[in-house]
Amino acid sequence: HDDRHYAQFIVETIGTNDGMSQEIMRNAVVQNAAAGTGQNPEDIVVVNVSDTEIDGEAGETIVYQFGIDGLQVVFANTVVVMDDLTIQAMTYAIAPSYAETQQNLTSDLISAVKIN
Repeated sequence: HDDRHYAQFIVETIGTNDGMSQEIMRNAVVQNAAAGTGQNPEDIVVVNVSDTEIDGEAGETIVYQFGIDGLQVVFANTVVVMDDLTIQAMTYAIAPSYAETQQNLTSDLISAVKIN
């Protein structure tokens, strides 16, 4: 989006038929953030978890933040788990909080996604 705000997707053909759940994904995003930054999961601050949807499919957005090498980073990870598919549509920002620019980017991103 700009030099402080980014978006990305992770789409996996793993879903509830494989035992995946929204709860597993909620925990995984925090644990992956910790592992990727060399921190403990307790160091990742979960700011908010809210119900949302992507293209009519129920999910949730997990907003979390952490510091790494002096940078403050905020992720908004929208996750939808279906029978045979898990979609993560996420934004992240170099910022101290989940500010309006990132909130708008997250909203625009998830409203634009269509699931085939």
